[in-house]
Amino acid sequence: MRYLLLRAAQILGQPAVIRLAAPVLALRHVFGIPPKIADLAEASQILVIRPDEIGDVILTVPFLRALRQATPRAEITLITKTTCLELVEYCPYVDHVFAVDFSSGGRRPFRLLRAAWRSCLNREKCRPWGFDLVLLPRRASDYYASELLGHLLVGRGAILAHREKAEADGSGEQYRPGRVVYYSNRHFEHEVLHNLRFLQWCGANEPGSGSLELWLSDADRNFAARNLPDTERYVAIAPSAARPERRWPVGRFAEVASTLHAVYGLTPVQLGASGDPHFVGGVNLIGGTTLREAAAVIERCVLFLGNDSGLAHLAAAVGVPVVEVSGFRRGGSAGHVNSPDRFRPWAVPCRVVQPPPGQGDLAIEEVAVEAVRAACSELLVDAGGAVHRNVSSA
Repeated sequence: MRYLLLRAAQILGQPAVIRLAAPVLALRHVFGIPPKIADLAEASQILVIRPDEIGDVILTVPFLRALRQATPRAEITLITKTTCLELVEYCPYVDHVFAVDFSSGGRRPFRLLRAAWRSCLNREKCRPWGFDLVLLPRRASDYYASELLGHLLVGRGAILAHREKAEADGSGEQYRPGRVVYYSNRHFEHEVLHNLRFLQWCGANEPGSGSLELWLSDADRNFAARNLPDTERYVAIAPSAARPERRWPVGRFAEVASTLHAVYGLTPVQLGASGDPHFVGGVNLIGGTTLREAAAVIERCVLFLGNDSGLAHLAAAVGVPVVEVSGFRRGGSAGHVNSPDRFRPWAVPCRVVQPPPGQGDLAIEEVAVEAVRAACSELLVDAGGAVHRNVSSA
């Protein structure tokens, strides 16, 4: 009997077996045993899941900084989308960063859970007993299935989630229909402020600064210097976006680029993913950079011009003035997912050019070339043109 007990202890003590603790402990939630919600200041293990796109991750940096300030002794783990990993892999405000392929989302939940197991729970440096708190700052619908992922990883702790007002029960800012405690902000404001307000609800005493940051390596900056020598001045142009209704015609970008070159002597530098539209002229780096290399390229430019896209937020993160062409009509709802009130480039000199009021929410083809030219000129001749850089070396 003693041998069997010792053998059982040896088996249960194996790291691979111990890591089963988190999902087993999470089963308590399924059987209706509510978790104890730890005070933010007392939590020693915190997980943040941010499964969104480039801009969303960049706008979460103030949240991460404020979380670290509120919990200086906690071990903070961040899970993000695979394509966004390089944006936060040098982030000083978290202890561990893991990437998960969220593309299957709720359609293939077991694939998502298996990926999380491999990247997070199956690592020696990640505590197997789960987390005191799992924070989900994404405010929109959870089609990435981050709550499901949270249930696997939370173990003994609690899940606190940020959701749209429409998903709340209407009785107040907090509601708890089951195993997750939800917060719903009743005010429409920029996502940076929403994230900080959510963190304050979680227990942070101070909301923190809303400034953006990005961490670039020497290799990133060397790449930019090789492609953009100091002999010229540049304007970064990103003529694409994730969705067709957010893409201004590439020929109009070419018209504005021609004016900027003729009037201000700026050489256009085109950026984007492989296969994105482009025009003839300038430096074409479309499909030829990583995200951080693209940020380093933008850092060497005096202006960024592009659609409502992740690259516009990269420009804001490195402190470069932004002209954004938005397809969202002026006067539309501030809570709309395409509203500049909610997602405009943050904390830099910025002009958002929108179509006039009319039928339908989106009409990017109605944005005139002259309006974009004028916005660029305003920023270029602005007397307060000195730009504060928010970039750190990795």
